[in-house]
Amino acid sequence: MTASSTFDASTRTSVAGAKGAPWLAGLALLILLTPAYFLVGDILLDPGRVFFAILTPWLVIQLLSGKLPGGILLADKFVLFYCAWFSFAMFLHHPLKFSLINVPLHLIYILGGYLVARYSIRSFSDFRALILLIVCLVVFFLPFSIYESLTTDFVIPHLFTSMGIGTISDVEYCCRFGLDRAQVVFSHPIHFGYFCSFVVGAFFVAFARDVPSFARLLICVLMTIACVMSVSSGPLLSILFQGAVVTYWLLTRNMKKPWINLFRFAGVIYLILEVASNRPAIYAIAERMAFSPGTAFMRRLIFEYGMEQFWRTPILGIGYRRIPTMPWWMKDSVDNHWLVVAVAYGFPAFVAFAAVFFLLYRQVGKNYSDPDPDWVRANFSVAVMLTGLVLVLATVAVWLDTLSLTYMLLGASCFLFYAQPKRMEEARPQEVVRRAVFGDMRAEAAERPAGGRTPPAAVNPPETKPGRRTVL
Repeated sequence: MTASSTFDASTRTSVAGAKGAPWLAGLALLILLTPAYFLVGDILLDPGRVFFAILTPWLVIQLLSGKLPGGILLADKFVLFYCAWFSFAMFLHHPLKFSLINVPLHLIYILGGYLVARYSIRSFSDFRALILLIVCLVVFFLPFSIYESLTTDFVIPHLFTSMGIGTISDVEYCCRFGLDRAQVVFSHPIHFGYFCSFVVGAFFVAFARDVPSFARLLICVLMTIACVMSVSSGPLLSILFQGAVVTYWLLTRNMKKPWINLFRFAGVIYLILEVASNRPAIYAIAERMAFSPGTAFMRRLIFEYGMEQFWRTPILGIGYRRIPTMPWWMKDSVDNHWLVVAVAYGFPAFVAFAAVFFLLYRQVGKNYSDPDPDWVRANFSVAVMLTGLVLVLATVAVWLDTLSLTYMLLGASCFLFYAQPKRMEEARPQEVVRRAVFGDMRAEAAERPAGGRTPPAAVNPPETKPGRRTVL
C-alpha cells in the first residue's frame, strides 16, 4: 500500500480489476472541445461548464464517501485543498458579486475534469484509451490547422457561426514565419499547441506493444506538425524534450540508476552555462530556444515582476488583479501557469498544485522497479506526459477548457496509486478439480490429457535466462 492512499491491501486488490468507464472521460473531452458559447443572464456558459455542473456534485459525493477507486487519495486531498484556498483568496481580493459568479465556474472546471478522470480511468488500458482519443483528435485537427495557418480562416468555428451559435474569436496575433497562428477550436493559439503536445511521448511509449515503431513515429510527427501550426515555442519544445527523454530511456533502460546519472549530467551542464553566461543560464537557454527573442525577453520580465510580487504577498496572493509594479506598456497576462498560481492565490495553492505532480512522480519511482515490463511502460508513459505538462505550463497560462484538460490528465494518472500490474490483476486461484481414477485422488491427475501422458512442455519447461528486459 502506498502512502498516498487511505485504503488497505484488500481494497487495493479488489479495485485493481475494477472496470473503468473511459467513455465518460472521452465524452467529457469531446464536450470540452466544442467551441460554442452562450449567455445565461450575465454568465457566459459553454457545453463543458454545463456538463460538469451537472456531473460534478455527484462526483464530489462519490469522492467524499470513498466510492471512487482507491478511496480518498492524498492527491485528492491536495486538489480539494487547492480549490478551498483558491476560493478563499478570490473572495478576499474581489467583490462578492464577481466571486460568487467566477469561483463556482472555476471550480466546476477543476473538479469536473479531475473527478471525471478519477472515476472513469482505473487501469492502464483505460488510460491508453484516453490517450488514443486525444491522438485521434489531434490528427483530425491537423488539416484544419494547416488550412487556418495558410489562409487565416477558421473552419470549425465558422460552422457554429453559420448556425447562429456563439464561438471563439480570432486573437489576430501577428503571423510567424509566414504562418498564421492556428487556434482550430481553442480560444488561443498556444492552447491548441498545448493540446497537441502533452501526450506525444506518452503515446509512443504506451502503444509500443500494439503499434509498430514506424507507425508510432509517423503519428508523433503528424502531431508535431499540428503543434507547429500554432507557432508556439513552448509546446514545441515540450515535444522535443519528451522525445529526448524517451530516446534516453530506450538507450539506457538496462543501466543502473539512469535517471540519477541524467540529473547529475544536466546539473553539471547547467552550472557550466551559469558560469559562462553573463545572465542566469535559464534565461540564456530560453532566449535561444524561443521562436521570438522578444517574446523570451518579455517572459523574463514577467517572471521577474511576478516573483517580486510573490515575495510581497506570499500567502494569499493578489487574485486576478494586475501586478502593481509592472510597467504600463506590458500586458496583464502572465504566460506561466506555475507563476499565476503563486502570484494570484499564494504559496499554499502553489504547493497543493505542485504536490499532485510530486505524488505521481514518486509513485512512478516506486513502481519503476517492477519486473513486469508492461507495468513499467505504463508508469513511464505517465511520467513522460507529466514532464511535458510541467514544461509547457511554464510557458502558458491555462484557463477554461485547457484548465479542465490539465486536471483531467492528472486525474487520469491517479490509476498508478491503486492499479496493479496485469499479471497480478489476472491472477486468480484456480479451482482444483479432483476426480477418482481407480483410486487416484491426486489433483494433478485431473490436469493430465487423455491417455495419461504429460505434455513435453510440462515435463521440461523452457528455462528463462536472465537477459535484457524488452519494453519497447
